[in-house]
Amino acid sequence: MNVPDEEAVPFLGTVGGGAPAGEEAAAAATDRLPSSNSAVAEMAQILRILPTVVCREISAKGCLQISFCRTSLILMKDEEPYTLHDPDRLKALAHPMRRSMLTHLAIHGPATSTTLGELLGAKTGTTSYHLRQLEKHGFIEEIPERSTGRERWWRRVPGPRDMRAPTPDQLAPADRAVLAEFHRIGMNEDRALLERFPAAYRADPDWAKASRGLARMTKAELSEFHDAYIALLLKYSHPAEDAPPDARPLYVRMFAFPADEDHPPRTGGEATDAP
Repeated sequence: MNVPDEEAVPFLGTVGGGAPAGEEAAAAATDRLPSSNSAVAEMAQILRILPTVVCREISAKGCLQISFCRTSLILMKDEEPYTLHDPDRLKALAHPMRRSMLTHLAIHGPATSTTLGELLGAKTGTTSYHLRQLEKHGFIEEIPERSTGRERWWRRVPGPRDMRAPTPDQLAPADRAVLAEFHRIGMNEDRALLERFPAAYRADPDWAKASRGLARMTKAELSEFHDAYIALLLKYSHPAEDAPPDARPLYVRMFAFPADEDHPPRTGGEATDAP
C-alpha cells in the first residue's frame, strides 16, 4: 500500500541492531553529514557534545534526516523507503478510527480528543485511548505549549515520506493476520474514496484526475515502475509547512495486479485518462 505524504509519516525510533551510545553515537552519525551545508555542520558539532539526544531531527537540503531516541539513531534520506516491519506498530495502524485520526491531523493540523470525538462521533474517552496508542507507537505527540488542564493537543510526528507495508514473508506467521487487517481497512478506505471521485470530478475536473490502463511488464519492470511512481509522488508532494499557498492535500492511490488470472488476456497496452 502506498500513501502520500499526508498519510504516511511516523517517527521511526530505532531499527536494526541499534547503534553506539552517547557521544560515540552522535559522532558516528555526524561524521557522515555533508560538510558543504554549514547549518547542518554546526548542528553536527552540537550533537557531538550531547551525551544523550532525545527524539530530534535535522535536515540538509530537505533530503538528509537523522532521528535520535535514547541515543540509538537512524541516518537516511527522506525519500528512502522504510518498511513497517514492527508488528506492534503495524497493529496500531490497523484500526479505522486511528487511521481517521491520523488523516485528520495530517490534513487539518493539531486537534484535541474532544474535537476528534465530535468529528468521528465517538466519546472523548474512546478518542483519548486511541490517541494514547498512537502516541505510544510514535505516530503522534502532544503539544505541551498548547495543552492546558485536561485539554491536550496532538499533532502528527514527522518521519519517512515513503513508508511501505511489509510483504507477508517479511513477518512471522503469527503476525500476518495483522497485515491482512491493515490491508483490509485500507482497501475499505480506498473503496469509499472511489465512490466520492465522480462527485469531485463534476465539481472541478482540474482538481480530480484519474487514469486507467493495461500494461505488459515483467516483475522486475513492475517493481521499477512502482518505485518511479513513488519518486514522482514525492517530487510533487509538499510538506504542509513548505506547501505553496494554493496547494491542497490530495488523496492519491495506485494499484496494479495481473490481468490474466481471472479473465481472458487482453492485448495492447493503452492508457487512458478516465473520470
